[in-house]
Amino acid sequence: MRSTLALCLPFLAACQVLFPTPIDQHAETGTPTKAVRSVGATFHEGEVLEAQLSLDGVVAGRGSLRVGKRCLADGKSALPVETESGSSGLLSLLSDATADTWGLIDLDNNAPLEGRWDIVNGEKRSLLEMDYTEGGYRVHQIRYQPEKDPKHIRRRVELPIEQVPHDAHTFLGYLRRWEPAEGERGYLFVTLGRGLYRADVVFAGHDAILTAQGSQDSLRIDGVATRISEKTLKPLAKGERPFSLWISADERKTPLRIVVETDITKISVDLLRYAREPVAAGDPTACEDRVDRAELDKAKSKKKKPAAAEKGQIDELDDDDVAMTPAQKDAIQKLRSRILRLREDAER
Repeated sequence: MRSTLALCLPFLAACQVLFPTPIDQHAETGTPTKAVRSVGATFHEGEVLEAQLSLDGVVAGRGSLRVGKRCLADGKSALPVETESGSSGLLSLLSDATADTWGLIDLDNNAPLEGRWDIVNGEKRSLLEMDYTEGGYRVHQIRYQPEKDPKHIRRRVELPIEQVPHDAHTFLGYLRRWEPAEGERGYLFVTLGRGLYRADVVFAGHDAILTAQGSQDSLRIDGVATRISEKTLKPLAKGERPFSLWISADERKTPLRIVVETDITKISVDLLRYAREPVAAGDPTACEDRVDRAELDKAKSKKKKPAAAEKGQIDELDDDDVAMTPAQKDAIQKLRSRILRLREDAER
């Protein structure tokens, strides 16, 4: 579930999807050879973005992203970012899901320092904490299920790269403050849940779109996110996720719309409201509600896999990231039938 919606997580997450609808991308992304670089601050204190998620045009969820006051994380100047989201509309009748994320952004390089995902789907809950460094990250996940003891999963991931991999917040921030020439390409490595993705992007140019605030001039970025091996950085056998992002062409560079293509639907996240709210005065203090560093210290590097896994086979994927439960599949079918009936009634 998380792998399906991860690119939408800076705004909201937590729903299941259907209907294959290709994105009409303006340009092929190809294979970029240089990493995306941001210019200036990717987020600002007090920023609030409220958005609506739709599945094939049907409202399925709402959420918000909020940026807090600058704080100090082990002596580093950091910016806290958090999101809240949940299902609504037709989906709320079929699925009770919420997703909250939190992270600290290093203001020296706009990369993530640490983060947390808290996803509740019915009676199941997944709490995941991570911290980041150059060329790697550590993970501690706790899975809660009814009538079972919590399951702890810890991992230390060492990547064959020099840069700090992104999380969902910094991924959005980097694209927001990217200043490419038209047609310029770039790539980023981003963690989504416990999985690692490579996002290849191309700046498609200016595009006028209709939003809740009216017609707006925007900057369009097209891309493809591919799940990759942590050892070799080669694609895994689970396909690609095309996406498009529209950013306002004014000084605010506000994310206006994200569209993600999944195996069974097109997901659209549209901005409803943007604001800059005041933050408390005074010098920055220690960041609060940090990840549990003692648990992350227990994480160990992944043992070497057999040859099949080194070639990027599907066994490197974990079931929690890619599989739907029978109940979720049943909810999908019910939602699909409901939407199809509504369409048939509208056409009569």
